Amino acid sequence: MQVEAFGEALKALRTAAHMSQSELAQAALWSQSQISRAEGGLFVPDESMVERIDALLNGQGRLVRALQAARDPKPNSLIVASESDPWDVSELLRKMRRTDVGKETIEQLEVVVEQLCCEYAWRDPQELRTDAKSWLQYISQLLDGPCTLRDHRDLLVNAGWLSLLIGCLEYDLGRVRQAELTRVAAQNLGKETGHGEIVAWSFELSAWFALTQGRLRSVGDYAEAGTKAAPNLDHSRG
Repeated sequence: MQVEAFGEALKALRTAAHMSQSELAQAALWSQSQISRAEGGLFVPDESMVERIDALLNGQGRLVRALQAARDPKPNSLIVASESDPWDVSELLRKMRRTDVGKETIEQLEVVVEQLCCEYAWRDPQELRTDAKSWLQYISQLLDGPCTLRDHRDLLVNAGWLSLLIGCLEYDLGRVRQAELTRVAAQNLGKETGHGEIVAWSFELSAWFALTQGRLRSVGDYAEAGTKAAPNLDHSRG
């Protein structure tokens, strides 16, 4: 795959539009780290994202053509998955199986969700919240389509982790009421999927909210509830 050529085209269009990676990420409701990886030839986004970025950069189809060249389809040949092109491969496999979800998509979602959670330490909270919500919307779209029971559960688990992250960010941004609603949504997702760790971290958020609001008597109760939800969870990570 001509991934490097796609990255060069993306960087050239972004530079010509006088936009930074951060500005493009915000406009495209995407991740700055993903744009950096794409420009470095380490990643190729899916077709819908490429079309969105091409329109934002007034590429007049140049980026879409670069994507087609990067994929370089050949009749009767197999596309081999690699770390540099996860999303286009999953798109192909979904079309082959006539399903909206599959093992590859779930695995790649888990990587993205973990990456977003790691970015909590350094990214702008508003920007990261927007990014996380766009991925949550993507999961919602997948849930609307055909999927197996296992895929359905795995999508809900990823939605639960994203909801926990969004709840943290909303609290940081001073949206206390919305943060609590998002936390409850994450807890419900954890309960529905039987994922004790998500439930435990939802109580961890409650303890954090109570501590920072001076409701000290409630902190211990929430911590105990979290321990009961996932007894083997190391709560020192919070």
